[in-house]
Amino acid sequence: MSPSSPTSSTPFITGGAEKRIHEIDTRLANKGHSVTIYGRHFWDGSAQTTHDGMILRAVAPETDLYNDDRRSITEAMDFAARVIHLLNKHLRNEEHDLVVASVFPYFLVLAAKLDTVGTDTPLVTTWHEVWGEYWDDYLGHPAPFGKLTEHLTARTPQHPIAVSGITADRLAAIGPPRDRIRTIPNGINTEQIRNAPIPEQRYDVVFAGRLIEHKNVDILLEAFDAVAADHDATLGIIGDGPERERLEAKHESLTHADHAELLGFLDDYDAGARYLTAVNRKETDTRLKNGYDAEREISISEDAARAIDGYIKENRNALTDERGRDQLVTTRNGRLQKSTVRQYVYIRTRPCAA
Repeated sequence: MSPSSPTSSTPFITGGAEKRIHEIDTRLANKGHSVTIYGRHFWDGSAQTTHDGMILRAVAPETDLYNDDRRSITEAMDFAARVIHLLNKHLRNEEHDLVVASVFPYFLVLAAKLDTVGTDTPLVTTWHEVWGEYWDDYLGHPAPFGKLTEHLTARTPQHPIAVSGITADRLAAIGPPRDRIRTIPNGINTEQIRNAPIPEQRYDVVFAGRLIEHKNVDILLEAFDAVAADHDATLGIIGDGPERERLEAKHESLTHADHAELLGFLDDYDAGARYLTAVNRKETDTRLKNGYDAEREISISEDAARAIDGYIKENRNALTDERGRDQLVTTRNGRLQKSTVRQYVYIRTRPCAA
């Protein structure tokens, strides 16, 4: 089988939908299927490359996917328009047996469906949520445009998959019959959980996700504060995002603030899950170029993870700086400086002398 997955974010962006796409696609590739991802050029090198056994094809250059804490509508429309030509070209060459599109943003589904017209290639969609009336809160006055696009996407001929029963029910209310919607929940790596070390600090309630407005973490803090004393409970909030500062202020105002903790992102390197995390940390002056919008999990190969593990075990100088940062790449004299990194890159990339 040769499936294709058009997605603007590719394996190099943090998110639940991105995680699901990556886990499914890498497993298909490991079983010998040819998997192609059409995405924005978030990787170094040529417009077409391979990663974790998959083919990555750049449809458009790298750009911000969010405006503040909202998904950029213009970016989504731009990407969908760019997908049409390249995906259609490869479908006409009968390179793909299946097209799988993540539903949000919706324009991508409409573009993918347009590409499959006149072919025998089925379009499978994954619905992570159905917003309905939430569009009013998210967009305000332009909300009718969001609702119309959602309804149009739901009525587009497709093989729909919902990640939960609630999402399937909501989708059936605006689109295909309920019995045509398959429910396939997001997976959990049970082996990784079983083998994970038991942490010293435990929490009764845990939130993990991007700190953006519509995740309603502020409501979680309020609700938890109302019952924390009665149940002697603790709350851990894992993640970062544009709402971080506002939530920290909210946390400080709680009656039982000592029962809750904002943990930010956890380990920037996870050997078992094979990823590095790029985190924007304003408070310690380690910022990313595009701020919180640039935060992402960077999937790495098994060989790369093995090399990093070897470096940590044999070569890394354990170092925690004056701001409490436990750096991955260090020297005997402390933190690796930009000039040193530049020198290493020049050495490794310079052409051979004649």
